[in-house]
Amino acid sequence: MEDEYDFVVELCDLKRFGEARARLDHLIAEYPDDPGPILLLANVHILEGSPRAAREAIDRAMIVTPDLEARDLVAASRLFHLLGDVTQAIAYGRRAVEVDPGNWMAHEELAAAYAAHPKRNLMVEAEYHAAKAAELAPGEPETQPTPGKRVERRFPRDSIRQGVLVVVLFLGFMYGSTVLKWLGHRVEDLMAVDRPRDEFRLVGLLIVVAVGMAGWGIFRAIRVRRGGDRIGPAIQRRRAVSRELHVTIPDKLAVSATNFAAWLCFLPFLVTTWLGVAVLDEKVPPHPGAVAAAAAVVAALSLFLWPALRWWLGPGQPRRFLTASLTLCVYLLITGGLMVTTIIMAAAQVMNEGFWIAVTVLHFAWILAAIVPMIKVSNMGRLPS
Repeated sequence: MEDEYDFVVELCDLKRFGEARARLDHLIAEYPDDPGPILLLANVHILEGSPRAAREAIDRAMIVTPDLEARDLVAASRLFHLLGDVTQAIAYGRRAVEVDPGNWMAHEELAAAYAAHPKRNLMVEAEYHAAKAAELAPGEPETQPTPGKRVERRFPRDSIRQGVLVVVLFLGFMYGSTVLKWLGHRVEDLMAVDRPRDEFRLVGLLIVVAVGMAGWGIFRAIRVRRGGDRIGPAIQRRRAVSRELHVTIPDKLAVSATNFAAWLCFLPFLVTTWLGVAVLDEKVPPHPGAVAAAAAVVAALSLFLWPALRWWLGPGQPRRFLTASLTLCVYLLITGGLMVTTIIMAAAQVMNEGFWIAVTVLHFAWILAAIVPMIKVSNMGRLPS
């Protein structure tokens, strides 16, 4: 059958995909219990630009026999990697290693999947499996993988991402309140909301945040759909892989918790900074409705956090997540304290300008505190020298 495979590859090189599919259909009919031809057909679909057909072929290959070999799982992992579905690539790579721990190609493909993951804290695991592949591979130089080659290409991308995030943090520190206030004005003007011109635009701000979150969700959904996958199953697979990694990768839970701590730094700014704007700008106390709205948002976030973690990590895991990182515990307390303090001051109609300046500065400064968890996560994801 190897000669047939080589011929199919030659047809694909010539972009004669119709003939290649016809040859593979013949092989599939002749060897119905062999997933190899079906996986090669999936590769042809990828070359044609048909990700949905490729996924269907991979799923079909995984059920033609109850005794899948490691090479078949490695091929599935590689195909999902080509499709850009890193979650599936990791899942099938791990299955291949479980089926045959001595298969160097399984370790190499799993290392590639980990290295392609957008979270850098998986680089330790990628390096481990790359080194394992080098240890198990045949001695020929042309077949033996280089442990660090996949890791090196990830560091520049991570550096760029962190640099961009630092720039965004700086711009948010300098101009965030002004931009949000301007956007709130524009949105409420479009909606013809009748309010005094000098009042902070709460409704507009909430709409801006909601539109931003919806846009992010739509962008992610489009990426999933363009990859030929369905949104629901894709989310379930990401949850499953995430739970497995938190159990099997050392310190993965602590890394995730520390990373989450960085995002908490943005909450006080978004939720309660604007309560002091009226005091500092117009020397008038915050409107009671605005105070109630801020308190409701804080309460909703508090109630949402635990069920969301339980849904993603699984029953019994949120407590482990919250206690896995001292940084997360400290950041939760400070974040909550900033928001509660602001709400209490607004509800008590404190008019002391010095107090409000201090609290507002703390809100902005807390955004910069996100750099500390970022650095910690970066160190957690780096191999010791």
